[in-house]
Amino acid sequence: SSTSPPSLIASIATIASYLQLIFTKFLLEVMGASGAIWGCSDILSLRDTTDGTTRMRSTAILLGGIFLVRYWWQMKYWWQFEREYLLIHNLQQHNRQRPAHRCACFQSHASNFFLQ
Repeated sequence: SSTSPPSLIASIATIASYLQLIFTKFLLEVMGASGAIWGCSDILSLRDTTDGTTRMRSTAILLGGIFLVRYWWQMKYWWQFEREYLLIHNLQQHNRQRPAHRCACFQSHASNFFLQ
């Protein structure tokens, strides 16, 4: 049983799409969240002292860790269902078989708050 060319091309396109999603979301959401905190702390002169630098580094790492968990959650979901994470009310309206993840709504709104 060999793979026919159209299905091989489709699987390569799916993998390429997944790799693009992995790298762009990681760069923009995880690194962007940490970098935004780090950069804003410099603009607001919160890193002028050694204690301030240490505190803001810890804050940036913590926020990066939170967004890393969120990123992992979204990538796992995307890999399983091959689409973006839907909010709770959309999951409940469109598909009653899949459990609605309460964390999804919080993650979506928290990321919008921090990134915007």
